[in-house]
Amino acid sequence: MTKTIGASLRRLPFLLPAILAVVTGMWGGLIRVSFNLPLPVSHAQWITHHGALMVCGFLGTVIAIERAVGRTAWWAWLAPLFTGFGAISCIVGLGSNVVLLLFLTGSVWFAIVTIDTSCRHHEFFTCLMAIAALAWVTGNALLFFGKAVSGVIWWWATFLGWTILAERLELSRLIRLPSYARPLLVATLVLQLAGLLMLFDNIVVGERLIAAAFVLQAVWLIRFDLARKNILLTGLPRFSAACLLIGYGWLALTGCLLAWSTPLQFGVSYDAVLHAYFLGFVFAMIFGHAPIIFPAVLNIPITFKPRFYLHLVLLTVSLAARVLADFLGWPEVRAWSAAGNAAAILTFAISTSAAVIVSRMSARQSNKTLMQIKNRTARRADEENRQDHDLGQRFAG
Repeated sequence: MTKTIGASLRRLPFLLPAILAVVTGMWGGLIRVSFNLPLPVSHAQWITHHGALMVCGFLGTVIAIERAVGRTAWWAWLAPLFTGFGAISCIVGLGSNVVLLLFLTGSVWFAIVTIDTSCRHHEFFTCLMAIAALAWVTGNALLFFGKAVSGVIWWWATFLGWTILAERLELSRLIRLPSYARPLLVATLVLQLAGLLMLFDNIVVGERLIAAAFVLQAVWLIRFDLARKNILLTGLPRFSAACLLIGYGWLALTGCLLAWSTPLQFGVSYDAVLHAYFLGFVFAMIFGHAPIIFPAVLNIPITFKPRFYLHLVLLTVSLAARVLADFLGWPEVRAWSAAGNAAAILTFAISTSAAVIVSRMSARQSNKTLMQIKNRTARRADEENRQDHDLGQRFAG
């Protein structure tokens, strides 16, 4: 138990910048939808770098921590260290060049970690994660050298989406898939890569290729992922499956909305499409994977509770309202729906934290009870030994 707590505390400094990034990222996002919130730090770039805080400062750091835990090499922790410093730099209002350079450095180091892992373990999912990391590097490099965020977002989306695909393949690697399943998946990945490259020449064609890849990947996941079977179970497996299936639905919807709204550069359609992907798809994946991955990352058990469904339902309903409000021109509904999105994430954080606390208290109580049983057993054994000794002395006398 002491070793577990020690490992958790050592990893906490790497996780704190990610927590601050998601809080300030949501704060800046709410200001963007017309909430009159103060900026506690002068010249803070919580609004300008809302996307970078969420993708690089929060999601990138958490993913880098997860991969570093899986490696025994100390240098694997440099990736979340750089992205964490990037998040802190953004939060306190340092210059954009410093912030973006730290994010770029962190993503490059993360790519080195994933490439090294793929060289050590020749698996399809490790190679896919390495390619996803290179997409993150590309997006961060484009942003650092002056590309607009609208020209970067699909590289970031590829990083997150392919990382999720790789993790689903890793978790399902013991399941035998049909021989045609992997070629179909590879075809969707090639289609998406073609779309990314086409963005440099023709945005409309590039985004439509990416949109088609999103829809096809969603169909592939619904057909071949374990979630379709696990939804018939109970407890945590059903909850995780529900999160995943809802996320796959958002992925398919993102593809449809993107194909309809291209070229996606600004406006309400920009808000709807991006949040359908980054909130609907990505955060549904986080909700579903957190009770499974967090115990491994933090060495802290999490006990599933039915209340976990609350943040899933709140996110799904508020995001659906936000997308509708975007396309129907309801700015007030859009603003309050965005607040609902933030509330869903906060509810997730509170529910998960409460589950961690309860699990640790239960573990301590179990250890205490076990020690009491051991002590009682030892005392009983000592008493029996004394009685045997006294009995032997009497016979000897």
